[in-house]
Amino acid sequence: MKRGFLNIEKARKLAMKQQLKMDEPTPGVFFDERIQAGGSEDGTLVQLESGRTGIKMPFQKVDGRLPPGFKTCKPRLTELNPFAAFDNAKNDAMIYTTIPPKCPDETSADSPDGWSECLFRGGHQKQALFTILGFPSAVPKPPVIRHCIGPSAHGLGVFATVDIMPGDLIVAERPLLVFPGYQPIPLPDGMPSQLSSAEKLQARKAFLALFNSHTKDGLPMLGIARTNGIEFTVAGEGVTAQEKEMYRSVGVFDAISRVNHSCTPNATTLKNPSSFSLSLSALRPIQADEEIFISYGPSSEPTSERQSVLLSHGFSCSCTLCIDPGSDALIDQITKSKSTKPEIPIDQVVQDSIFWINVIEDAKLEHLEVYFWHLIKIIYAPPQYVGKARVQYEEKCDRWSIASYGKPYKTYIADTLRTD
Repeated sequence: MKRGFLNIEKARKLAMKQQLKMDEPTPGVFFDERIQAGGSEDGTLVQLESGRTGIKMPFQKVDGRLPPGFKTCKPRLTELNPFAAFDNAKNDAMIYTTIPPKCPDETSADSPDGWSECLFRGGHQKQALFTILGFPSAVPKPPVIRHCIGPSAHGLGVFATVDIMPGDLIVAERPLLVFPGYQPIPLPDGMPSQLSSAEKLQARKAFLALFNSHTKDGLPMLGIARTNGIEFTVAGEGVTAQEKEMYRSVGVFDAISRVNHSCTPNATTLKNPSSFSLSLSALRPIQADEEIFISYGPSSEPTSERQSVLLSHGFSCSCTLCIDPGSDALIDQITKSKSTKPEIPIDQVVQDSIFWINVIEDAKLEHLEVYFWHLIKIIYAPPQYVGKARVQYEEKCDRWSIASYGKPYKTYIADTLRTD
């Protein structure tokens, strides 16, 4: 062994990590109070039996309904040793921890991908993350910086700095904070001591700079979380469907939370479980200086239903799709176009799919999954019915699949057949 090895900074941190792994979870502050009846389901503040303030954390893009068989618990809050992959915390506890594990003196220079401050429901939710293959891996990065934040007609927005092709990664990042999607979290008077540790993060300034449309909550940190939260449920291997429902989470991101909404988005998001990050990728060509949009809700629904969902975000949408009185009928026709009757000749199937692909692209509705399946129909048709155009459609299909599923279409199809 090289002399002086133990004095090297990395070796010292490694020794610290090994020591922390052997330590018991650090006891934190526990709350064991029931939330009084009458609290609303939209994430507003509620009163606890002791008179303290509590909040039903943001539903945002998460369905707030409890899964079948789910029993509510009396939440307790405790701080968990960051390096304890397996803990003995009960599933009725709210676990505060850092993902990935972080040494007390680590800085962004040691981990440029950063960390996420997380509130998990029960010890098993965190334990399951360590079963993900490669966890925690590096956050994906585009070859060049492809986005910037600037003034928009909607306040602030995210814009392309270069021309971007469909399937290209725009940005990927770990969330600043992660909260349960529907678990009522009891809070002590004032700023909760557990969450105030976010002040230690260099990202705190970025978090507090995010827009807050829930100023009446009285707690800016929670108002920002409700305004900017994006569904971010990451589950590991061996997690049941019911547990995934119970572990639904909301993440607040530095850049991606600033992306504005459109019912005709030019980009989409995708969770990367192994790196505990969220990717933003292009769905169609985006020119330099063009604003980037995602859809905040189910954009295949009628206009009235989309607007109802968006009201929870504090605004109504006025995109081209929402102001077009014929858009509902168009979306309905596009959705139904996926079905193909067995008696229809193959050449007609191909021509129909080409027709609908053009309709979808003209309406800027490439985010609809039916677009992908029309491309698949053309690609898997006999060559004589498609000709040289197959290469063009295959490239479109690959780019869409990479943006939406994180893998080429052949891999996605093979994985789908394997799990069916």
